[in-house]
Amino acid sequence: MTANGETAHPRILIVEDNYLMAETIGDLVRRDGFEVAATVGHVDKALRLVAEHEFDGAIVDINLHGASSVPVCAALSERKVPYIFLTGYDTQSIVPPEYRGASWLTKPVDKEKFRAALFHLAPRGARQGQVPSTGNAILELLSPEQWSRLESAVTCETLNVGQVLERAGEPPTHLYFPAGAVISILGRAPNGKAIEVGMVGRDGAIGASLVLGGPQATADAIVRFAGTAWRLSAADAAPILAANRSLHGQLLRFFDRLQGQFIQTAVVAGHVTIERRVARWLLLASSRTGGTTLAITHRSLAEALAVRRAGVTRALHELEGRELIKAGHRSVTVIDRDGLLAEMDGFYADA
Repeated sequence: MTANGETAHPRILIVEDNYLMAETIGDLVRRDGFEVAATVGHVDKALRLVAEHEFDGAIVDINLHGASSVPVCAALSERKVPYIFLTGYDTQSIVPPEYRGASWLTKPVDKEKFRAALFHLAPRGARQGQVPSTGNAILELLSPEQWSRLESAVTCETLNVGQVLERAGEPPTHLYFPAGAVISILGRAPNGKAIEVGMVGRDGAIGASLVLGGPQATADAIVRFAGTAWRLSAADAAPILAANRSLHGQLLRFFDRLQGQFIQTAVVAGHVTIERRVARWLLLASSRTGGTTLAITHRSLAEALAVRRAGVTRALHELEGRELIKAGHRSVTVIDRDGLLAEMDGFYADA
């Protein structure tokens, strides 16, 4: 606590010799509710700061004006200050083995991976009493008191493309609140073929059966776009939701809206052209990623919609010809969102 009774923000030391990179790191640190305690770019100055001041964590570059930052890491370890390596090197072999247990992030900075590493870095106690910038719409609605009840049980994880979060017919292991990741909800036919029935991003959560009291998941949930998510174990979910009625209510309202998305998907699949189905998918995905360029191949999009790849390719060419999108081999960029909405002719609602 500070002298005036406010909860102190965790103090982070930035050890980086590039001024512009240090500014970028500082912005990310402050974005997530931490304090930049100091920024330094030389080994000797960093050692002096570590010896004379208290820090809750540090972000450390490997090379500081031609010198190794390993002595700084040794000093931080001696004072039990956790740290993250953020470096242009893509291998940990350049540091002694005893330092390879630290989180290792490479430049350029991946903002979502940085956020996940940062929330693992500082002690939880230093953050209690405040709601961090979680990046998830449901968690952002929590009061500081409600967040404090949840904070000790959740972790911020990085989810990778293709990672399976739930399997239909199996008990769910966690409740997920995506903050940067986007999750596909898939229904499967008896022959194993799948179709995407819903998409969840920072607008909601994955784990309906944990909230609704079901014994097992009713669909597969697989990561479509990589990013971070807050994760709450199934064992912790029941008592926390019972004690936090506001959070429970927010989740119920989200899953009701998600059911509307499922219904809309069924209607669209049965009554519109492939071009409109592709347009709707692009609208949903761009809304949930918060960006306009989507890392998706023609094959992956065809699998999501359960149609032939050639049909998706033709649909993308049609939409591109109307200057609504720009289609590449492994990505699609939404150029005219309003035009895509007009293309749907009433068959789109962002449920």
